[in-house]
This record gives sequence, C-alpha cells and structure tokens, in this order.
Amino acid sequence: MKRVVAGIVYGLMVWMMLPGQAYAQDPQFSQYYATPLYLNPAFAGANTDHRVMLNYRNQWPGAVPNSFVTYVFSYDFNWQKYNSGLGLLAVRDKAGTSGLSYTNIGGVYSYQVQLSKEFYLRSGVHFSYTTKDLDFSRLLFNDQLERGGGVTFESSRISKIQYLDVAAGAIAYNKNLFVGFAAHHLTQPNESFTGQDSRVPLKMSLHAGYRIGLGSRDRDKSLLPTFNYRVQDNFTQLDMGCYYNHEPLVLGVWYRGIPLSVFNRNDYINNDAFMLLVGYSMSDQPLSFGYSYDLTVSRLILNSGGSHELSMIYEFGKGNSRRSGKNSYNKHRIPCAKF
Repeated sequence: MKRVVAGIVYGLMVWMMLPGQAYAQDPQFSQYYATPLYLNPAFAGANTDHRVMLNYRNQWPGAVPNSFVTYVFSYDFNWQKYNSGLGLLAVRDKAGTSGLSYTNIGGVYSYQVQLSKEFYLRSGVHFSYTTKDLDFSRLLFNDQLERGGGVTFESSRISKIQYLDVAAGAIAYNKNLFVGFAAHHLTQPNESFTGQDSRVPLKMSLHAGYRIGLGSRDRDKSLLPTFNYRVQDNFTQLDMGCYYNHEPLVLGVWYRGIPLSVFNRNDYINNDAFMLLVGYSMSDQPLSFGYSYDLTVSRLILNSGGSHELSMIYEFGKGNSRRSGKNSYNKHRIPCAKF
C-alpha cells in the first residue's frame, strides 16, 4: 500500500515537471535567517570572520513514506580588506521512496558600500550547478496497476537532469533595520524529465525586519518582527512573525500563509502553518543552535506530522575584540536573528 501511495505522490511530482506545468517549488525553511546564503546571496560575509552553518529539515513525515528531507551546508568569509564576502553553499533535498533528489552546489560573492553614516548596502550574486535524479523503477504507475505489474512506459523517461543557475540579491541595513530583495533562477533553466521544455520559474523574495531593544545593557534583550514574502510563478507565500531574544534564550513564533487569500485560484484558503522556535545564542560565544516545529493548519493537518528543523551556526572570531572590535562588528552585522 505504501508503494502505491508513493507512486501516486511522486507521479504527481513528475507531472508537475512536464511541459506546460510550472508548479515545482524550491526547498523552503522556516528558519530562513539560519540559511542566509540560501535566502539572499547578499548575506555572504555579513559576519566578523569565517562562518559555518548546518541546517536540517524534515517536512511532513506523516504524509508520505520517507517524507521530504533537506540538508544545507554553507560557509562564508568576511573579506574586510575589499569590503567583500565569499561563500560556498550546498543544498541536498530528497523526497520519498522514489529517490527523487535535488543537489545544488555553488559559490557566492557579495560587495558592501556605505550609503551614509548609519546605512550600508550589500549586493551579492550566486552561481550554482544543479542535478536532479529520479529512479522510475521504484515507482508504481497506473499502467502497471492495470496490467498487474511489469515495466512502465515511464521508465523510458530521463532519470537525471543537470543545469547551471544564477541568483542575485541586495540588502540595505543599519544597526536596527534591514530590507532585502533576492531573485533566483535568473537563467530559468530547463528541468524536464521528459527531455522537452519545462523552465524553472523565476523566484523573487522580499524580506525585512526591525530590532526593538528592550533596555538590557549586559545581555542582548530585544524583539525582532520579521517577514519574508515569496513569489514563484502562480505560487505566493508569506512568513511573518517575531523573535524574542533574551540571551542566551531565543524564542520565535510565525505564521505561514496569506490570510483571506485563495490559493492558486482554488477553493481553499492559503493557510499553511504556525511555526514555533527555541534557540540558544550568545553575543560573545561562537556557537548558536535552534530547533523549530511547523504546526500544519492546511488540509494536511491530520496527516502531515508537521515539520522539524534544526540549525547550527559557528562564527569564528566572534567575541574576539582584537580581531573585530565593536565598530568593525557593527559595520558588518545585519540585525537579523540567527534562526
């Protein structure tokens, strides 16, 4: 029975990549600021020294066998001498028993200019190489069910596709406010498993936040309302919420969806999930980590199992005044949360 369910689900995934369809979406993260290079290449180097980030997401483990699992590794470096940032980003996404997988590896570069005494502008670009694989032999299609098994005509499809891709973005910020914009899939590469033409839709995102200090001198104590709005073809999504930071504790709550909006011209409201986060972060220690859970409120509420997400960030040189100093740290620090 599980194999039949998997065949239906991943058959739909293949159908979404056929010519004339454009419903495929990129992997997404509730802790979008814990994957800053994935969110916007302008974040590369927005730290005092070297930075390493690891992310894991398990989405809807109760909905389909083996669910949707995504891993991210990123590294970036603040090249202060040239007002630049350099980075490496690797994303691995795997879904279900069919082995449908997505692997993206690329390099990131950013450059910073000072607009005024308080405001800075960072712009960045991300060049990457993507492979997608699908094992048709592990799926069960309608023609096999009708004949009682055997080889399906789908086995003649292309099982692996590869393409180059480009993304770009910019962030304007001061010590309390940041506003960013990013555009991904600027080349709109072909991702069809049929050998025909099915272009990856351009994805655009707008994100912003404002840090509200709560008066603590010894430890960071603040609120940070944020949002992230994304558009990809006919798909739109809004994440909005707030972080509460009282070192070393970080708490967060968000809503994903667009209230009173109908999803993709269908007859149901565009509600997805509420997200809850707890994390650990200290301004004078290099290691931060967080855990978040997505509580599904869409039609999958009884079967999805929610989503789990873990992140870990290690910032070399953090708290080392001999290297960074307070002024240098504030110059490169974008006031977004860690997670």
